[in-house]
Amino acid sequence: MSNDESLEDISRREFIKKMTFGWIRTIALTGYHVFAVKYVSLYKRLQIAESKVHEESSRVQEFAEDILDTAYRTVGTIGKAKYTLMMPSAYFLGDALGGYLLRGYSKLANRNIGLSSAVIGRVVDIASTFATLRAIKDPRFKEYGLDDFIFELNTQTSPHPSPYQVIEDTALQSGAICAASWIFPFLGRGYLTVSPLIAANNVTVASLIYHALDIGDKVKKLVKDGKNDKEIKEFLRQYGGSEK
Repeated sequence: MSNDESLEDISRREFIKKMTFGWIRTIALTGYHVFAVKYVSLYKRLQIAESKVHEESSRVQEFAEDILDTAYRTVGTIGKAKYTLMMPSAYFLGDALGGYLLRGYSKLANRNIGLSSAVIGRVVDIASTFATLRAIKDPRFKEYGLDDFIFELNTQTSPHPSPYQVIEDTALQSGAICAASWIFPFLGRGYLTVSPLIAANNVTVASLIYHALDIGDKVKKLVKDGKNDKEIKEFLRQYGGSEK
């Protein structure tokens, strides 16, 4: 009986240890991610602004942010708050819980699982990104000024790359992620469990862009018909049968 209790105590301590370290890593990576997104977003916006120094803006572009807001409201998305909570939770499952469930496996087996998880997660990530990249290649995307607000956050690519450019520009990054996941298997497991959320976000953004382009077409027609700013904003406010 005492031996069973001893084993149970050891198992409980091991579980608590895995969960504790898992949360520490999750919090650290989440903090880094939030900081990186803010920094990269600023850097990309500067890149886009510099590329448009000598370009003249159209009247439709003046409503780009309103068009996107209307698309967000009518299409519906996961929402930044929910997404911010779901991502670390999903990572934690792969990191801590995955590590606890695999505690009986050898170090080599854990490393191979971490590597395999990273490869699958990376494929899901990049493949789902293609949906968004196809959408941003529509000429209306830039014509309506949507490119100022939607861009690729990866530091290794241009703000609006082609699918081929993403594969080429992130090849070394993909290799580094896989190598790190073999050395630190929890990284690969965490990447795998967040990859469905990354894919869902990418597909949602693609849908959002196509919807924004349709709304932009309508705004373009209103501009052509001589509608003033107030009338166009009122149209956008009422678009989809709900008010902002």
